Amino acid sequence: MAGQATKLMSVEEFFAWQQRQDDRYELVEGVPLKLMTGASLQHDRITSNVLIDLGNQLDGTPCWPATADVALRTKIRSLRRADVLVTCDEPRLDTYEANDPKMVVEDFPAYDPDANPDEWVWSWAKYGELCNLCPADVEQLYDAVLQALENLKHQPRLLASFVLDAGVPLCL
Repeated sequence: MAGQATKLMSVEEFFAWQQRQDDRYELVEGVPLKLMTGASLQHDRITSNVLIDLGNQLDGTPCWPATADVALRTKIRSLRRADVLVTCDEPRLDTYEANDPKMVVEDFPAYDPDANPDEWVWSWAKYGELCNLCPADVEQLYDAVLQALENLKHQPRLLASFVLDAGVPLCL
């Protein structure tokens, strides 16, 4: 039996369809994909703390933090739902998408180090910058780690490679 062709959805079709669903979905290359259900208490606590802190910092500005209920367009037919994003868009009842997000925050899972760019940073530091280090004490180790991370801040292409190699979709 031949496979049935899937009609790719536009963003507008997706939002109309999403309103009739009980679960949340992302749109990936025109195809709706169901999001994972539930989050650990640790993940929820981190997300809540980020929302509260950003909300406090943005108080008095036109910008505000939004939850994963607000979509983020990454391509013409793709929408993602970040843990937290910051937008300066005017809140409207008929819009489910941040038009010009200023910041996107994702809490990467500790249980899957290959999909966590943080782990790529630590591997680079441990096996690259610090591999032959023999510190005299903890303070010297601390200083060396901070210096390695400081050096990394000035290598945006290397940092981007950690994110890309981890398979995290970027919308730069």
